[in-house]
Amino acid sequence: MTDKPLTCLYERRIHLTQELINHYAALSGDFNPLHVDPDYAMNTSFGGTIAHGMLLLGLISALITTVAGTSWLSHGRLRVRFRAPVHSGQSVIVRIQQPAQPLTATWQIALLDETGVVLVDGQVEIPHAEKCDP
Repeated sequence: MTDKPLTCLYERRIHLTQELINHYAALSGDFNPLHVDPDYAMNTSFGGTIAHGMLLLGLISALITTVAGTSWLSHGRLRVRFRAPVHSGQSVIVRIQQPAQPLTATWQIALLDETGVVLVDGQVEIPHAEKCDP
């Protein structure tokens, strides 16, 4: 038996295509060949194109906003660490674990590959978050 408080878990699965990465490059103006040139990227230590870090943070932010609403955007704080690159063609899982209490909480966030390897992890602090119902 554990005394750990219950939590709520939210997930979203996303397939990161080269087309999505190229669209992000066009919107951001970041045309680094590691992201948009498969021939160039194939000859690097990454072995292929990789997603922009800010694209990944946008995916995380979108799920946080879906779960917590827009108030976190002006009052919350996000801290992450990039642990491994995300390659074009890779499917990922954005995961948020919300404590059942208190209302002002630090939520755990992660971006994982389909085998459960953590690619990005961190925390988001959300003041006045709604209490989840595990």
